[in-house]
Amino acid sequence: MQKFKGAKARLFAELCHFYISAAEDQCNDAPYEVPLFSGLSPHQRLHLVREVMIGLLCENELMFPDTIQHHAAYLALTRYILECNVAVEIDCIECYNNIGDDLFDVPKSDDQVKSGRMRAEKRTEEELQQLDIKFALMEHTAEKTQKKMQRSTNIDDNETYQVKEESPQDLIQKLADILEHDNKTRELLFQGGPISKSDRESIRELNSDEKFAFKWRILLDNALQDGDSYLAQMNFDFKCTNNKKWVEAIRLLFFEDDLFKYSSLTHAQKSLVLSGYISDWSYSDPSKLPFIRELEKQNSILRKEYEENWDENRISYDQRCIYAVSSSQIYAGIAHKEWLQDFVSKCDEKKINILTGSDYQVRLEIFHETNENHLDGLKMPYGAVHECRVNTFWRPEKFESMFGKVKTRYCYNTKECYKSEDLRECSRCRIALYCSIECQHKHWPEHKRICKQLAKLRKDKAEIQEMAKSRSF
Repeated sequence: MQKFKGAKARLFAELCHFYISAAEDQCNDAPYEVPLFSGLSPHQRLHLVREVMIGLLCENELMFPDTIQHHAAYLALTRYILECNVAVEIDCIECYNNIGDDLFDVPKSDDQVKSGRMRAEKRTEEELQQLDIKFALMEHTAEKTQKKMQRSTNIDDNETYQVKEESPQDLIQKLADILEHDNKTRELLFQGGPISKSDRESIRELNSDEKFAFKWRILLDNALQDGDSYLAQMNFDFKCTNNKKWVEAIRLLFFEDDLFKYSSLTHAQKSLVLSGYISDWSYSDPSKLPFIRELEKQNSILRKEYEENWDENRISYDQRCIYAVSSSQIYAGIAHKEWLQDFVSKCDEKKINILTGSDYQVRLEIFHETNENHLDGLKMPYGAVHECRVNTFWRPEKFESMFGKVKTRYCYNTKECYKSEDLRECSRCRIALYCSIECQHKHWPEHKRICKQLAKLRKDKAEIQEMAKSRSF
């Protein structure tokens, strides 16, 4: 894989810089779609982001290590975190008052906006009842399975996870699905031709609010238009509010299979990186349990290796390095003020303007040169404004991953009660939970519609597995 350059490098640098504050705020820093990454501590994730950043942006440095955790970090950044940023940007565009009407796409009609809701509201009483049954069965089965897996001590660390070989028919179907998706993607992104050069040049200069409101789409649009790539022929620009177009464009720009073509990862390891969301559906499907167990084992191994060598005197080393290489802003918490002044001064001496967001290799070298002179500040998170005791959040061994945890279940009388402790099962269906006899009596008129069916289906593992596989609700 080649180093990132130009507008693509600028976009990726901004993404890495965004991750500093995302990790500090615990917001959009651990995408659930990549459990191999999100199951690691915040400190370990920052460490991986730093190594991936250096490998892709700094021309004199080696590419980042060819490991499952580094590929997972790359996937989390370039797909799910970036996609989330764009989606939030599109959803929040109408919150800004100081944005010209010429920057809005043609708004959807009321009929289009309501169409999704209307389809949901058209479900019959019987369909809604079946949904209640499915959700209850899935939650119950998932809870039992998770608790059983957590109690299990029969885990062979030397056991090798095997991915089931696909039959020729499965491979043919997969190829057909890929071709169909590719055709739809080409039609979505390229039909009608690109935005003309004159239309692009006619766009006026944006004010500060507009630049902020379109930040990620502008960066993406610049990356797509940079160079002679076929991506420059896409039929939209930064004003586009069709999130599906941006999702497909991001996946083409950062096509993760490009990495895997030259990777030594096994097929099983690649499947762990690309595993996707582990949910109640997964725990309710017995065929998925070996895969989940392997994910848990790999997360445990990766955390142990990292935490055994972790030094609390380097709490913000990775944050400071990511900032130094990728930031286009000048800011720091009080513990890093002296280092920042030294870093900015050295950048000025070498005619490097931090605000332009470039010169990544030189900035890395300046970071190494200045960092050793200001080690005391590394005991505090980079964005911490006040001197305070470091939260256990920044201690990897204290971090508890949500991956594999039993989901909290509440009293079924949700209209009046939200208790989650000391719950007892309904004696008939053994699935519905209640905190007291009173709550059970109040909820009975509603629960009795499905109680008998739940009791009948509770032990039908094959039926529950089919529900989990279908995900039709």
